[in-house]
Amino acid sequence: MAPCVFNRLPRSAIPIKYEIEIKPCFLSFKFTGTLSLSVSIEEEISEILLNAKDISVSKATFNGIDIEVIEKPEYEQVSFVLGEPLASVLGELKVEYTGIISEKMEGLYRSSYICDEEEHYLLSTHFEATGARQVFPCLDEPEFKSVFSIKLHIPKGKTAISNMVSFVKLVISPHRFRF
Repeated sequence: MAPCVFNRLPRSAIPIKYEIEIKPCFLSFKFTGTLSLSVSIEEEISEILLNAKDISVSKATFNGIDIEVIEKPEYEQVSFVLGEPLASVLGELKVEYTGIISEKMEGLYRSSYICDEEEHYLLSTHFEATGARQVFPCLDEPEFKSVFSIKLHIPKGKTAISNMVSFVKLVISPHRFRF
């Protein structure tokens, strides 16, 4: 694969809040995710451009309407093409996607350890400097600050912890947590 060409994202779409749901699979070392991004469109645009690396988008909607997705791996970006140009509006981009649980210490990655002669895995994240784009489509640049809500589906026998300031660790069901 050719090296990534670094391009800054335009300032035309500003993130307000990310709601992310991640379902990891410890067998395939892949994950499925859903993203709901509240966004403020500041100037006229016909696409919302986000960072994404090694993520495959299966479905996207903007304000409930299906939209076209164009993946641009050479730029580590994905384009969400709006049906018509929009300006000065608030909207909600919803995305369904899949990704890879990496062996490298970036994005969502796995580590293994031996206990009682049996190999076990744990998952961790490393988002600096540009690792977040490997876990969810986002505006992965320092100037785009936002609020996050994260929901995790955790297999039986595993525990989820976070270093994020948490208003609540809500147990939604025995294997789903919201931070």
